[in-house]
Amino acid sequence: MIDDVPLPREINVLAPKSTSRTQESFSGTWVGAWGGKLHHILVVESIRADGNATVIYSVGDNPAENIKRGWRRLQASVSGSVLTIPGVAEYQFFGSGNLIASFKKGVSRGALTKTTLADLTKAGSTIPWTGGRSEFLDTDLVEDGKAIRLEAIVAKPSGSGPFPLAIFNHGSTGTGRNGQLFAQSWWSPEIAKFLVDRGWMVAFPQRRGRGRSGGLYDEGFAADRSQGYACDSERSLPGADRALADIDAAVEALRRRADVAAKPILVGGQSRGGVLAIAYAGKHAEKVAGALNFVGGWQGQACSNAATINGTLFRMGAAFDRSTLWLYGDHDPFYTLDHSRGNFAAFQQAKGKGEFFQFEVPGTESGHSLVYFPQLWSDKVEAYLRQLERSTSAASSSEKNASQVLPINVSSVETALTRNQLKALLVGKTVKWSDGGQGYFSSRGLYRYTFNKVVNEGTYRVYDGFTCLEFKNGFSRCDDWYRAGAGYFMKTRQGLRFEVLRVD
Repeated sequence: MIDDVPLPREINVLAPKSTSRTQESFSGTWVGAWGGKLHHILVVESIRADGNATVIYSVGDNPAENIKRGWRRLQASVSGSVLTIPGVAEYQFFGSGNLIASFKKGVSRGALTKTTLADLTKAGSTIPWTGGRSEFLDTDLVEDGKAIRLEAIVAKPSGSGPFPLAIFNHGSTGTGRNGQLFAQSWWSPEIAKFLVDRGWMVAFPQRRGRGRSGGLYDEGFAADRSQGYACDSERSLPGADRALADIDAAVEALRRRADVAAKPILVGGQSRGGVLAIAYAGKHAEKVAGALNFVGGWQGQACSNAATINGTLFRMGAAFDRSTLWLYGDHDPFYTLDHSRGNFAAFQQAKGKGEFFQFEVPGTESGHSLVYFPQLWSDKVEAYLRQLERSTSAASSSEKNASQVLPINVSSVETALTRNQLKALLVGKTVKWSDGGQGYFSSRGLYRYTFNKVVNEGTYRVYDGFTCLEFKNGFSRCDDWYRAGAGYFMKTRQGLRFEVLRVD
């Protein structure tokens, strides 16, 4: 028994005889959950040359759905990147070491991660039922004098990158009164697969106190935390500010990675994560290329002032000067479509840009579950990403034409910038050097990802007042920074030459 999931006494995983590497990759043990709740183990025991396979299909208990634990040894077939158990389920690869599953007898979906029987049965092991690859991010957050690490479930394409980064944010726990739900890590295999298939790295950060992240979960609770989330703005809105700080901490940590491209990100989210995505885009417009809002809202209409709270946060996003995408489902138990359209109208009245679409979610599912039905929203998101790509390409072309490296007249250079001026002007910006290098400024300094267009060679950061650079190989130098016209320049003390630094 693995937690509540039974397995047979004898399991024989044989070397696959398929001629396809993709098919061979199915062989072995997979663990995950249907709908993020019903624990599920799939063991692919054998795959024959004709694609026919023998699998063990096992699930745990779910009294609410009248499902009892049990396992079955079944026949399946493998074709390309899809394994099918007739009449039961279909499993498809995405990213590296992940499967997305579709239940044949309903609308439920799930995600599975590859593991081993030895790891599952090891004493004290933690079973990754939620799927995905969890990583821990070292952030600038501090609580009670201790540095906070945030869990992030990360999915990315094969290869070393660097990949464009998408951040997708989780919602609430319903009422906030069930503390056991705080420990559940959330991600969307549907979002992950959709974006990974299109070349994005996708991270699902778990904010403070959620999942396995450190710190206290404190996003707008009542004075008596046992009562759950507060309805009054004075307690609710500071919780949203705290959440936005967590998102930015995760973004900064992820952008320091060598496999993340030094370019603006895509930010999105579900429920509370949706309104946070819009607000974050407005608050950090220089870091964001686009924003996806799935059924976003901070408070449900059970709170009499939900329109005030939600409207306040959505209007924060109006400072983002590019288009956003709003996707909502009918029969949402938290807020009606009229309420959500009212939020969109308030956003537009504040000069926010975007498109609003509504969908009928199939079966008995509520509109709040829209994210789990990519067949409804994939075309809209695909079109939005193409729009972003066209806008980015046009901006890059314009920038290239406007910022050719030209000889600089030293007499035209203005006064050297001070430390505080540099921080005020540059923190949060992405940058490009004339030699092809690229990087970005954080509150800690300047991080350079490439040198002579070779990834991970010559990484350095600015420290001690944003003036001195220290290379990985130990070489260091100090520069004076200047601003001349629309550009930023640094003059090396070693050679008195000027190097063009383009700031996006």
